[in-house]
Amino acid sequence: MQHVLVCNAGVVTGSSREDLLEVFHRLGGVPLPLSVALLPGKSYSFLSFASSTEAEEATNAVNGKEGLQQQPQQPLYLAYVDRIPEKSLEGAPDFSAPPDLVLCPDFVSEEEEGDMLGSMEWEEQGSNKSLRNR
Repeated sequence: MQHVLVCNAGVVTGSSREDLLEVFHRLGGVPLPLSVALLPGKSYSFLSFASSTEAEEATNAVNGKEGLQQQPQQPLYLAYVDRIPEKSLEGAPDFSAPPDLVLCPDFVSEEEEGDMLGSMEWEEQGSNKSLRNR
């Protein structure tokens, strides 16, 4: 197994497993990582590939050329690592989805979202407003 460090995509940067996997799916024909490790409080992540050949092929296709869908102008930077540091994984929560979870990405349309947000009061009320500037 070969591990690859994604230097600029992690929990701190707002990246998810799905975001990282989408980069490889989008390219088509590029080996997909077997696992993605995102660590709490870190701006980097790790990808694990079945072999060094697959890791090299994926790295050559993505490194400095492809970005996450939400930030295509900012390319991802990848580097090979021998192993994922054990200490950084100790106590890290398991972010994998439950087995029966079904995601509905477009459950609410943009129009419905706008209606919901518009129906909320965003103005501050009460006497605490005068204490803000103290």
